[in-house]
Amino acid sequence: NNSSQGIASATSKRVALQGFESKPERRSDEGFVQFQIYADVLPKLIYMTKTLIKLPTKAMQILTKAIAMGISTALGGLTLIFPATPALSNCGHSSTNTHQQHHHSSQPDVPLDKNKTPRLTPKQRTAERFINKALDKLHKQEYKAAVVDFNEAIQFAPEHFLAYVHRGDLRRQLGDNRGAIADYTKAICNNPTFSYIYVNRGIARENLADYKGAIEDYTQASELYPEDGIGYSLRGAVRSKLGDNRGAIEDLNTAIGINPGRADAYLKRGNVYIKLGNYQVALADYQKAARLFSEQGNVAGYLKVNNLMTVHSLQTRG
Repeated sequence: NNSSQGIASATSKRVALQGFESKPERRSDEGFVQFQIYADVLPKLIYMTKTLIKLPTKAMQILTKAIAMGISTALGGLTLIFPATPALSNCGHSSTNTHQQHHHSSQPDVPLDKNKTPRLTPKQRTAERFINKALDKLHKQEYKAAVVDFNEAIQFAPEHFLAYVHRGDLRRQLGDNRGAIADYTKAICNNPTFSYIYVNRGIARENLADYKGAIEDYTQASELYPEDGIGYSLRGAVRSKLGDNRGAIEDLNTAIGINPGRADAYLKRGNVYIKLGNYQVALADYQKAARLFSEQGNVAGYLKVNNLMTVHSLQTRG
């Protein structure tokens, strides 16, 4: 994902994005919050959707195609079910403390009336207005102005973890990885069970060559949501950078075993096999990745794989 592609089209109709002290769970049978559907880049929307609401593989494939065809623009929003829990009162600032708090803090769920939307305070409503303004500016690619609105939203509602997530995503896309890490860490303090945040903080850390920190975040993401496989895929690539090619292959095999549709995992595994000099196996992985990228409509991924095959002259190796 890069800032030149921007944060793509948003839906024209809106419902409130309410991320106050809520804890996403894989089961959704207590309480609810209305979550604003905004399509960032397509893979990001799909990943966040899979993280927040666990769908069967076939259902997710249907949803993916619907989004790709632009059907999502006709939707006004999606009601997601969340059990509400208090934010952490003593959140540490290091990744180790954050992880420990996640594993040892299980707050009792607060029952909510399923027929009523949680009531917002005046400050929270003001924060929502700034977030909606910021998202509109993202759609118009007015990135610096969007940051200003996210700043205002956080001033009014510092407990709004999704405001930090959005601003962190934007900062990372603009190259401010340190600022992004700070935002993701704040979001984790208020919601330590959202694997998407760990994935993106790991990417920001990897961009700063903090490979140990990236591995910690990817590991945490894998523990929180192993069904997607992205944490294993990203951790495998980092392990390869550190020279642990055996560990990299193990992680990438796990990612592919969990989710055979992860084109990026085949691409990364092919890269590892190139380093090991196993060109025929690398070619098979690249071909599989290219086929998946093509089926998923990921033009950039498809072109990247074909470029790698050309660079390494894999088409003609015997």
